[in-house]
Amino acid sequence: MVVTQRAPTEAEWEDMRFAMIVAKHTKSNAVTIAKNGQIVGVGAGQMSRIDSTRIAVSKARANHFELRGCVAASDAFLPFDDTLVELAEAGVTVLGQPGGSVTTNRSSSRPTSGTWRWCLRVCGISSIRADAGREKN
Repeated sequence: MVVTQRAPTEAEWEDMRFAMIVAKHTKSNAVTIAKNGQIVGVGAGQMSRIDSTRIAVSKARANHFELRGCVAASDAFLPFDDTLVELAEAGVTVLGQPGGSVTTNRSSSRPTSGTWRWCLRVCGISSIRADAGREKN
């Protein structure tokens, strides 16, 4: 389900699915960043998701990847908007996560600029629905 005004492009959907699969098989509090079918940053195994996010961003930058236009995925819900803000400031334009936090609605309403896309319950966890009503599984 897309909860922002713009839905991801088909390429962003593909990258997000890939990033979600990698996040699923990574240590807890995983955040993965992908672009063009390639993982460019991974952060995991931290006490907080924001720390994993910072590691994923720093690893991508250390390896000279351009983060503008990348997608990110989290292995679990994001109860706070700090991860969203960190990723948006790095240039990531799509974030997929399974949802489930009581604060998800509050967090997902934060970065709603024209280029940001926030997707909940993706990659087989539930059906994917773009705001235009297009169904994907």
